[in-house]
Amino acid sequence: MPKNFENEVRLQKDPTESIARWPALIVTKPELARELRVSVRTVENMMAQRIIPFIRASKRSVRFHLPRVLAALEKREVREVGR
Repeated sequence: MPKNFENEVRLQKDPTESIARWPALIVTKPELARELRVSVRTVENMMAQRIIPFIRASKRSVRFHLPRVLAALEKREVREVGR
């Protein structure tokens, strides 16, 4: 395994580093809608159906951890069965 790859893997396992990156990965509802190329209402529907994870900071404030949202959507991917 190349030396640089080992360092990269070790850094990813460091919990403090992942926490340090969180602010850049936390997005608002309109930002998430833009990222997913859907409407804000579609994001709200996905929240109501519990399709995507979200963080409720207060009664009116909702945020999303982008990698977790993308992972949740990836789990729902329907793969075509070969003929």
